[in-house]
Amino acid sequence: MKLEEQCCSLESARRLKELGVKQDSFFYWYKDGFGDYLLGNVNRAPMVKEDISAFTCSELGEMLPTSPSVPIKHVNQWMSVFKNHATYHDNEVEARAKMLIYLLEHNLISPQSGGEK
Repeated sequence: MKLEEQCCSLESARRLKELGVKQDSFFYWYKDGFGDYLLGNVNRAPMVKEDISAFTCSELGEMLPTSPSVPIKHVNQWMSVFKNHATYHDNEVEARAKMLIYLLEHNLISPQSGGEK
């Protein structure tokens, strides 16, 4: 499995950062000296201009409240469910990222708690 399939997309990672999610993950989207975003494990070397947490499935799972169902494969897409809302994507990590984004945007959880308000 490619690293890009194990981590949330740059778009989702940016949105999670904007929503105040603590930037603490094993992998990061980082901007190199040429302004391009790369995915990897960075040690915050001086050449890195900017980094954004690229959360894995398990990292996102720890941030989600315990009440959503475990994402399941549903008609060739992954589905994550919380109460009466579902998010879908072709990979599990993005289904989880989109659910976390939804919960944060609708103030159903706080970025620090990872649990229901």
